[in-house]
Amino acid sequence: MKQILSIFLLCSLLLPSLGTWVWFKQQQKRIRKEVKHQFISEIDVEALTLLVFTEDELTEKLRWEHAKEFEYQGKMYDVVKQQIKDNTHYFWCWEDAKETQLNQKLEQLIAKTFGKKDPLQPQKQQLFQFYKSLFFFHSASWTIPSFSNQNSTPIFGYHLEYQSISKEIKTPPPIFI
Repeated sequence: MKQILSIFLLCSLLLPSLGTWVWFKQQQKRIRKEVKHQFISEIDVEALTLLVFTEDELTEKLRWEHAKEFEYQGKMYDVVKQQIKDNTHYFWCWEDAKETQLNQKLEQLIAKTFGKKDPLQPQKQQLFQFYKSLFFFHSASWTIPSFSNQNSTPIFGYHLEYQSISKEIKTPPPIFI
């Protein structure tokens, strides 16, 4: 029974991450096929982007996915034609906007999952504090009477104090005539 429970807990922890990764790879393959079919159906040389790099820039500025696809300045490019002249590489590329957008979504998801700083975090925190102030009231804390004579030393980072909702009646009940 413990083995089944431990396997279930392990699966419940791993499946969201694994499922997201599988979904991302499936979307990436689908987008690559769409772009390939678009190349075959209509190749307009004027719609292609010409990128020129030296040998040093190839290794420093480009991140290659495979032989015909790379990332440059945060954008994905598919190589349609390549030419090398005098230690300079000329690439006629198709800017793959869909795959760029998919990669950005993945980066945001990874950043959110692993707790990297969210630029909207201060605004989210302010909104949370506002809603919290509407529904939760902060009452004064008090100590348990049996421990009030002792020193209040933290035990594992906690004090022997807790907060309670005040049940004090501040006004008498109304009298109906």
